[in-house]
Amino acid sequence: MDARERGGNSYREHRCVSRRASVVVALLAALAGAGLSTVATVLIVKTGPTGPAGETGPPGPQGPEGDTNVSAEDVQSAVDEDPDAVAGSLSGHFDYEDIQQDLDPNPQTSPPTSMTYRSALDDLCSQLSPSDALSDDFISC
Repeated sequence: MDARERGGNSYREHRCVSRRASVVVALLAALAGAGLSTVATVLIVKTGPTGPAGETGPPGPQGPEGDTNVSAEDVQSAVDEDPDAVAGSLSGHFDYEDIQQDLDPNPQTSPPTSMTYRSALDDLCSQLSPSDALSDDFISC
């Protein structure tokens, strides 16, 4: 007499594992394996010192030309909002000793004459004339 005749299920039917239980066991095994491999990697692999920086790559393409139609109020507003950024972008482009000399001249020297101002203005005009940013503006130099 086998189990079916006795009204029960066969031995094989009692030992079946549900699909849900199989998925849970597989998921737990994957997580345990990942965790153990991470721990082993941290304990075994030693990190050496950082190497030297690589070579600098080629420069990228030039960006599009910007719009030069900006009002004086917009410029003043931008300077007022973030004066440190403006100062940082201008750093290195001016001769600070000359500027300081103009702001606080040495009393031993004679005051600047109109020829000194004319020379400075001519120099400024010669620097601004070839500028692409001012090519559409009229500069009376």
